[in-house]
Amino acid sequence: MAQERIMGNLLVESVVAEQVTDEIIDKMYAEQVRLQQVNDQVSVAHIVTDTEEEAEAVWLRVQAGEAFESLVFNHSKDSATRMENGDLGYVAPNDLPDPYPVVIANTPVGEVSPPFEADGSWRLIKVKDRRTEPPKTREEMRPEIATFLTLNEVSRILRRLRTEATIEQGSGQKYVPTTELGVPAPVTPP
Repeated sequence: MAQERIMGNLLVESVVAEQVTDEIIDKMYAEQVRLQQVNDQVSVAHIVTDTEEEAEAVWLRVQAGEAFESLVFNHSKDSATRMENGDLGYVAPNDLPDPYPVVIANTPVGEVSPPFEADGSWRLIKVKDRRTEPPKTREEMRPEIATFLTLNEVSRILRRLRTEATIEQGSGQKYVPTTELGVPAPVTPP
């Protein structure tokens, strides 16, 4: 029993050593940093109009230097935010329906987007602020990534061993495990 445990540990260590390399950790780290940026938050305000013409007229006034906030009060059809200068607070752009994420991404802080149609109305978005938490460094994330990759590889090995195993009981009967779909796993002859 102890010998089997040692052999199992050696197998896991050797397979994991092949799968948990610096190159793979670097790729996983880059992906984690990219995913974290998807969750950046942006403080926005908006003006909602019924028609494209109204939205264009408001946008031209913004471009001419009129205060966005006064235009919200006088022109926005959104009664829920009109008294708050159109403020929607901090939002995660990727949690919003199209075309909001693209419009917000293309609008610099302090600027107002050109008019766009969404949800049956025309809108202008003012990007007030962007906040991003700096990602952990590679060295800070390395232990977490290595643990994730190790557990993932061990799970893969165990799944493979379970599906390939044939268990003989004392009476000579064979038990063939099933796959996750309930189908008998392929039996490999000894």
